[in-house]
Amino acid sequence: MKISMNQATCLEKSSLEKDMELCEKYGFDMIEPRTMDGIPNYLKNHTIEDLAADLKRHKLEPLAFNTLCFFNNRSPEDYAKVLDELRQMCEWGKVIGCKTVITVPTVELKKVTMQEIHDSAVKCLKEMGAIAAEYGMRISVEFLGHPAASINTFAQAYKIIQDVDRDNVGLTIDCFHFYGMGSRLEDLAQADGKKIFIVHLNDTEDFPIGALLDEDRVWPGTGCIPLVHDSYTTEMAVHDTAIHEIDVIHWLVDDDFVSAQVLFPRVTGAAAAHLKDPQIMLLRTKSGICVDDEVFVNCKFGYDINCEVVCEDGALKMAQPSYPDVRKGAKVATTIDTDCFVRFHDAYDAEVQGWVSDAAAGVINGPTAWDGYLAAITADALVRAQKSGAIEEIKPAQEKPAFYN
Repeated sequence: MKISMNQATCLEKSSLEKDMELCEKYGFDMIEPRTMDGIPNYLKNHTIEDLAADLKRHKLEPLAFNTLCFFNNRSPEDYAKVLDELRQMCEWGKVIGCKTVITVPTVELKKVTMQEIHDSAVKCLKEMGAIAAEYGMRISVEFLGHPAASINTFAQAYKIIQDVDRDNVGLTIDCFHFYGMGSRLEDLAQADGKKIFIVHLNDTEDFPIGALLDEDRVWPGTGCIPLVHDSYTTEMAVHDTAIHEIDVIHWLVDDDFVSAQVLFPRVTGAAAAHLKDPQIMLLRTKSGICVDDEVFVNCKFGYDINCEVVCEDGALKMAQPSYPDVRKGAKVATTIDTDCFVRFHDAYDAEVQGWVSDAAAGVINGPTAWDGYLAAITADALVRAQKSGAIEEIKPAQEKPAFYN
């Protein structure tokens, strides 16, 4: 997975030149340049060839052109202009290496039936998809979660994409728009993931469905959109979340776990009714080391990972990502990451590269199957402890085979 900056994040408070600098500085892989202002403003003093060079200099790929506006249910004259814009973006795409054009549906239509909207969208997208295909490009439809938008839910947009039936025509899902008109996760779960080209991550203020405006967007995790899907269970806090700490702490202390216990503090109001969150998981090793693993998946202030090792002669605490302190309004603030792909971007790359390099050299390094087995039985013991409320024993079925030493 790659992370990208949507230029709409900053709008008039920044520029394409500045956004490219920031993307490189903070480890983004890609950028979505805006075609309404970002690129036109850039081209006042540069060429499209300059943009290709600047992207390369900043080690960025263009994810998509954002946005081709209001493509469906237009007059013949206005639709012809839409196609002209599309061709212009495709020509730009050839130069800068951009392969996708995001398009949004028409808003404020008067007395147009849902069937007319569907039929127009399908017809237009088939033609737009054929044009984009000539350039090896894709069309990604972003439905807008507002009553005035002609296509405003995932289900409606996905049915259109199904009827278009082109490999190069799919969807952009924006969390804000998905929430905005009450799109259903059940519909998303049944969709073909290959038809979802781009995902925009954001959050929103707690306004009623149908009342949201773009200015109601907030950072992911700071609004009302549920951070954890209803399918996330209490047991998954072990098998899907704490399993990472189980594995790495076993390696860090170089000692096997012998017992597990789980404590349930007061449940956060942000959790689904069936989910116990947060959880405190207590592990003890053979030599008596105690591990306190605190899991809080509905944490609202950011994606915050901490580790502290308390020893006989001192303590070690894992450093946090380095961001500048900002002094403003009689406050001092610093950034906390909002997801794992920002926090551990370089670590993921190093992990995969290490595996590939070892495979190419014909050697095996890193964790073994025995490490995986110990993590699995530890997780199972924690789930038993969740249900029993007792301290559960962790005991392998056999001693560690000698060839793992």
